[in-house]
Amino acid sequence: MGRPKIIKSKGFTMIEIIAVLLVLGIVAAVVAARGFSTDPYSLKGTAESIKTHIRLAQTRAMSTNAVWGIHFDSAKSYYMFKNGAVANRVVLPGQDADSVTFAANGPSVTSGVIVSFDHFGRPYTDAGATAMQGADRTITVSYGGSENITITKNTGFIP
Repeated sequence: MGRPKIIKSKGFTMIEIIAVLLVLGIVAAVVAARGFSTDPYSLKGTAESIKTHIRLAQTRAMSTNAVWGIHFDSAKSYYMFKNGAVANRVVLPGQDADSVTFAANGPSVTSGVIVSFDHFGRPYTDAGATAMQGADRTITVSYGGSENITITKNTGFIP
């Protein structure tokens, strides 16, 4: 008896190719379904964007030695201001206008809140940075649920 001949394969079988294409198709379908949402808002994303804008106002106050802040003027809009006057609106990065405005069916925020920061980054409850924030301040973002943004008194820390 001789040794059996070993046949060396030099390619993939049709079943292997079909299996790989099937797996790639399923993965592509899942990625496409998650990535192509028609809703431009998400609760978490909106809250993080607002946190970033508040931190930007705090950073600018500390770097320019002037009062900067965010004014939540209505449930559907807010804007950043400088020099302790809500009339001195500043266009936020990535925005076309001086106010961030949500669609009528989009998110909403706690309205009427002013958060300003002095040159040490301490939070105040008024535009002129004269009334020190005496307690942690909470801003609620609502959109199919709610998420709170807390600004810590004395330090201005936003977790």
